[in-house]
Formats: sequence, structure tokens, C-alpha cells
Amino acid sequence: MTSSVVAGTPGAERPRGTLVKQDDDSAQDDVGIRIPFGWSKRVVVPADAVLDIKGSPEWDKAALRCTVTDAQGQQVKLLPPPDNVPVESAAHGGMWVPLWTIAASFGEVTVGCLDPYRKIPNTETSFVRVVPRGVVFGR
Repeated sequence: MTSSVVAGTPGAERPRGTLVKQDDDSAQDDVGIRIPFGWSKRVVVPADAVLDIKGSPEWDKAALRCTVTDAQGQQVKLLPPPDNVPVESAAHGGMWVPLWTIAASFGEVTVGCLDPYRKIPNTETSFVRVVPRGVVFGR
């Protein structure tokens, strides 16, 4: 399934075209976009930031298969996040850590993640978050 959202902007288009007037994770007070495993969503890369794909620190990162493509359908390289990115506290008491950084310039990308071998607990209800990070100069 594909849905379109803009990182940092409230509102999300659901697969059936229903426009929601709030972030799809209303419990989180941030600008992240929630993407359930097995779905893909279009996300706008801000001109002044990079995007991180975040997940639980308890997950087996090697089990997760994430892909990002640009507007032309070309694969976008996923980079390891910097070591100094802080762990983020979630509204429900959990933690979010950056798993990858999306190496794309300003524009729209499509992000999707799978757990093909079901190694992540509660795979059918789990999701990653795509979150803009910082201002980037001199790219």
C-alpha cells in the first residue's frame, strides 16, 4: 500500500484517500511519520534537514528490510546514523533510535520497511517512524 505524507506537516492520506487532519500518531508530539511494516509512504525530504528511519532499540536491525526510492524510482542509499544522535523517548514510555539516515536531497521519497522473517516482536502491528533531523549545511 502507498500513502502520501509530508514530514513535519500534520495530516496523512490513508490508502483509501481519506484525509486525516492530524498526524497519524497523535500520541507523539513530534513531526515524525509512522509507517507500518509492509506499507510504503511518500515523504517529503525538507530542504534544511535529513530524514532518519527510527525504530525500537530492542529490534534486530538486520531483520528489517527498508527501501527508499526517489521520485524517479531510483533507489536512495541508506546510511548509518551518526553516533551522537540522542535516543528519543516515546509517549508510551518506549524509546526510538535512528536505524538509518536517508541520503536524499530536497524532494519526495517513498519509504517502506518489511520484517520478512518475523523476527521483530509484534511484526503485524509494528511500525518505523521517519523523522526529520537537524539543519544540514554544505551537502
